[in-house]
Parts: sequence; C-alpha cells; structure tokens
Amino acid sequence: MSNFVRLQGFNARARRPYSRLIAALAGVAMLSTTAAPALAGGSAFPGFMPGNLVVSRIQYDGGPSSTYGGYPTIFNDPSISGIQGSIHLDEYTTTPFSPVVTSLDLTALTVPNSPITTSFSSKSEGALELSANGEFLTYMGYQAADELESVSNSYTTGAGTNLQSPDTPVFPAYDREIAMIGGNGTVTLQNESNAFSGDNPRAATTVDGTQFYMAGNSDSTTYPKPTGPCTFKSGTTGPGLTIGVRIGAPGSSASTQLGCYDAADRPDESNTKHVKDNNWRGLGIFNGNLYVSKGSGGNGDDGLFQVENGTGAGLPTGTGNTIIKLFGDPATDPISGAAAPITPFAFFFANPTTVYVADEGSSGNPAEVPGLQKWELVSGTWTLLYTIQNGLDLGVAENITGYPVPTTTTGLRNLTGIVNQDGTVTIYAITAQSSSISGGEPDPDRLVAVSDPIGATTLPGSDTFITLQESGAGQVFRGVAFAPCGFGATTVNGNLKIPAGGRCALNGTTVNGNLTVDGALVASGATIRGNVQAQDAEFVALNRTIVDGNLQVARLQGNPPASGENFICDSLIGGNLQIQQSSSDSPWDIGQAPPAFCLGNTIKGNLQFQNNDAQGLISNNSINGNLQCQNDTPPVTGIAGSNTVGGHKQGECSGL
Repeated sequence: MSNFVRLQGFNARARRPYSRLIAALAGVAMLSTTAAPALAGGSAFPGFMPGNLVVSRIQYDGGPSSTYGGYPTIFNDPSISGIQGSIHLDEYTTTPFSPVVTSLDLTALTVPNSPITTSFSSKSEGALELSANGEFLTYMGYQAADELESVSNSYTTGAGTNLQSPDTPVFPAYDREIAMIGGNGTVTLQNESNAFSGDNPRAATTVDGTQFYMAGNSDSTTYPKPTGPCTFKSGTTGPGLTIGVRIGAPGSSASTQLGCYDAADRPDESNTKHVKDNNWRGLGIFNGNLYVSKGSGGNGDDGLFQVENGTGAGLPTGTGNTIIKLFGDPATDPISGAAAPITPFAFFFANPTTVYVADEGSSGNPAEVPGLQKWELVSGTWTLLYTIQNGLDLGVAENITGYPVPTTTTGLRNLTGIVNQDGTVTIYAITAQSSSISGGEPDPDRLVAVSDPIGATTLPGSDTFITLQESGAGQVFRGVAFAPCGFGATTVNGNLKIPAGGRCALNGTTVNGNLTVDGALVASGATIRGNVQAQDAEFVALNRTIVDGNLQVARLQGNPPASGENFICDSLIGGNLQIQQSSSDSPWDIGQAPPAFCLGNTIKGNLQFQNNDAQGLISNNSINGNLQCQNDTPPVTGIAGSNTVGGHKQGECSGL
C-alpha cells in the first residue's frame, strides 16, 4: 500500500502563458504554493536561502538497554544492530563556523503522519540530494519511529520482499521512505515497499519532483547465481530483487530496478554475492544522465558507473537498461604508477570530462588514495590526475568534547560542489571517521571545503581543505547539498541572489529588494521591488511578473529547458529591459503572439536587444521609450508593426 503524505496543503495556482515551459524547469512546485512549517518556538520557517548549504545531521536520542552502556559504546554491542536517530536539516552559510541559519527537524515534522528516521550509525546512509531543477532536497530513510533497534536490517512490506513467514513473523517490517523537501520547507513523504529490503537505503534524487531515482543495498540470502544481468530462475522472489538503482514516483510505493551490472566471477564470491554487484552507494544526475558509485569492496566492482537509457544517453526508465563502468578499482596512482585501491562514495561532475570523487579510505592498504580524487577523461580513458588530502589531517587522532575515544579522519563520504566563474570548482564534503567504537560509524565528523582549478592536471600546492562545521558528540553529519530554491507565495525582505548552478522558481513571490541571477530563474506571478540583473547566467523566464526597476541580462550562457527558450511574457518592467551578448544556444521570446498565447509586455523604459548571437523574437509589447536592436546574429524578428513604441524603433527592430 502506498502511503503518500504531503504535510502542507497545496493550493492550485492558475497558469496561462508558457505554463509548459515553466513547468519543465520548475517542476511540481509550479502547481502549488505552501504554508511554511513552524520552527521550534512557533516561528514560521522562512524558507531556505539560495547559495547556502544544507547538512543532514543525525541525532542520537536514545535506544535499548545494553551491557555495553549507553551512547556511544552501545554500538560495540554485537547484539545491537543499529538504532534509529532523528534527522535534522541544518542550513549554513559557507563561512567557517557560522551559526545555523535555519534547522528543520525532519523527524518531528513528519510525526504522526509517517515518521522518517535513519540508522544513526550507518555511515553509508544519509545522502542529501538537490533536484536537477534546484527546487527540492531529497533524503531516503525508513518509515519507522526514532530510537528503534534493528530497523536497518528489517524487511519491507512489499509482496515477496520478506523471508519471514507471514503467519509467524519474528521481526516487524519497515518500509524505506523518501522525503522531498521544497525550498519553503514543505515536506512530501513516499514509502517504498519493495526497495532495499533487509538492508540500507543510501540515496534518492529527482529531476523535478515527479519521479525518484534511488540507490541502496538489500539482503541476498537465498539467491542463485544469475544467468545474466537481473536474470534469475523463473519464480525467484525475495529481498534480493529490491537491490540496485531504482525508479519510483510520488503516489506509489512500488519501484523498479532500472538495470543490473554483472561483475566477473572472483574466487571469493558466492552466488548470493553476485546480487551485491548492484549494491550502490552514491547517486547523481549530470547533463541529463544518471550515475551511481560503488565502494563496498566485498563484492563486485568498485568504481563510478553510468546507468544508460537503454544503451545510450539520457535518463533511464523501465527495466533492462545497461549499466557501464566508467572507471574502477584499482586506480593507477599518478605519483607512483602503482595500483591503488579505491572506495568511491559521492561524486561531482565539474564538466563532462572532469569528475571529483569522495574516497573514504580505511581499507588498511597503504597504497590507497583516500580524500578527494580528481578524474579526467583523457583520450577516451578516465584517468586519476591527483588526490586532494591537505587539510584533512588523515590518520591524526582527535579528541572530541563528550566523546570517550579519539577519532581519526580516513577520507570523505558525501559531497556537493559548484563551478565558479573563475574556472575553479569548490567541493563541500563530509569526512569519514574511524575509532575503536564500531569502526568509527557513530563518531562525530566534519563539514569541509576545498577549491581546485578545473584545468589543473597536477596537484596545486594551494589545494587545502578547511573545516566549516563540526558535528559534536551525540550527532553525525551525513549529507550535504546546496539549499533548494522555490519560494512560493511568500515575501523575501532584502536582496536575493541565485548562485551559479542554482535554479530558482519564484511562484507568487515578492522580493523587497534587488534580484541577482547567476544561475537560472523562473518567475511566475512574482513581484521584484528592485532591479533584476543576470550576468553570465543560465536561463531567465518571466511570466506575469512585475519588476519595478530595470531588467538587465548580459552574456547568457545557455541552459534552457528542453522545451523552449528564455522568455518574458505578460510582464511589467518598470525601467529598461536590456538584453546583450546572449550565446547562440540562448534564444529569446519577448512578448510573442499566439500560438504561444502571450499577450505581450509593458516596458516603461527602453527595450534594447544588442550584440546577441541568439535568435530574438520581439512582438506585441507596449514600450514607453525606444525599441533598439543592433548587431544581432541572426537579426531580431517578430510580427511586423505589433509593438507599440512611445519613442523610436531603431535598427533591426525598425519594422516591428
């Protein structure tokens, strides 16, 4: 049974012009606005701020009694198999040791509807993912109460996923659960009844809130060796069929395994271990493709993989999709030339030929290369260029206040990143720890950051990690992502900035200040009380939006949704509208007529469209000042005589 819970009620908003275009970028939130949840003390949640970081922090709130004592030594008790902790989403600026901006107690917010928790000591859980359209965070945990024991080893409720007798079950079943969090704090929950039964869910992500991609592990107790990828004897059932990289959707508890990777036989592998060839850790979408990582080490091939759409590019659907290994264990150490074992976790593509990979280390092999690995596609082969370790203090024991034993950083686990305009990338990551308590799984850890020139092929001496935050005793950081942006019908007092790589939907939002766009903007029914400036941005779309000041767009780089171009439709610009130097893949539609069903714009100042390599369409606008178009390749077009101009029509627009 599907338990699809939306914790804040959606109010339908009418959409007229370009609604399909807007929805392509903005996703589900285009259909709704939500009331913000309450924070502790009753204050309203103000919404996440674009450009800030959000960290998933897991809190130990208690557990069963144990002869080993309480936290943290209870995790050394061999009879204790995981204890559920509460999930908190903490928002920070990127300034070291800055105070928490906002914090959502995700577990408390979802009680009593459908509580989501996570296994406190399961280091492979807790990834936090930002949706491809920038509007949502996703987190995958369990539909189970806080402080329960052995939930991470439980079976799910789906048919054929539980090895226990349905008549005499020994242990309760708990579905896995996805939380999707909007920019204004709205939480949507979806239980997953046939995903990762008997083991850990690792990560979930979405493009636009209409589907979920997920990765994790499962029990594989009773499985024969497959005769091919995902091919078992007829009638085979059980939790092993719930493993792998999967796709699901809001409103359904069922998910589908997208495809299988079949590793070569090894002498140390049993038949059941072949199911574990698809025990994925990291998960991510880049350039419209889906990738997973594996670093479990005990079976299959560790490395980075692409989940193809059938046998080609694109996001996969259905079953039987091919999974190909991009690179794997062992790597070639770029310094010694020797084989180096790798244990990949999360990853970040800076561009199609450069990817940064978190390696958690701790294999005990002195040849391993833990830290932040930089891989580059060189002449068709992915090559390890170097590993950034400086500032992580690998292998150095550290005493944490309130924690009884020293803990040591061994590498990195989850991460996110951003490509900066100066040609560098900044990576934000969570450290991996080790100690004498359960191998370091419950150890406090750190949020760290480092910047690296994307074009560098040898390790720059300036690449040094800095610590931004520390979790402290009784809690662990697990995931990190940039804050989502999707404000809904709310008021933002002050200036607002959409950072590079960020995508923000303003649906009925009022900004009492200036708006700076370095990423992508979709505004519908919004009001900007100041100026809008987009320089070196990706995409701009305004529908039924008021800008009191000037709207200036320069050097648009071109990343529109697949369904169309940049546009300004049925909007009011109180000052000048200036569009300059847009690239050829950034076409513009300003007030175009049917069949686009746009009635045009009102521009109180001048409309200037100059020095663009993008196609411009300008029709049906009321312009109080001049309409000026020049040095555009191709020249601006539109409906002849359709623009009403108080001043002069000049250049390419003289006949429009």
